[in-house]
Amino acid sequence: SVVLASIGSARQKGGDAAVQSNLDGIRSQAEIVASENTNSYATVCTNQTVLNAITAAKTAANVTAAIGGNTADANSTTAVCHSVATGWAVSVPLLTNSANFWCVDGKGNTGITTTLTADSVTCGS
Repeated sequence: SVVLASIGSARQKGGDAAVQSNLDGIRSQAEIVASENTNSYATVCTNQTVLNAITAAKTAANVTAAIGGNTADANSTTAVCHSVATGWAVSVPLLTNSANFWCVDGKGNTGITTTLTADSVTCGS
């Protein structure tokens, strides 16, 4: 049973690493989106490449709910993507602790947070 617990923990950590990797790749795509839209980030969350990265992160985190938009708060069952003309933020729950989220935003913040409130484009707020 100790071996099985170890394997489960390793799987969760691997899932968290996949979430982080997928979300970290969004930053460069968001800059491409902005450069194609007069420096506006408003369409980051509708960009197919960004949506594909979020979907891959959701899969790694066993999140099945639809991606929440600007009015959604981060929670243990929902990946969220917020984007406005001046910024963007994405968060996905982590497998090792679904009360924590991996969050990336257009301001350069990346890491674990416990909140991303509706309409916020800054991790941790």
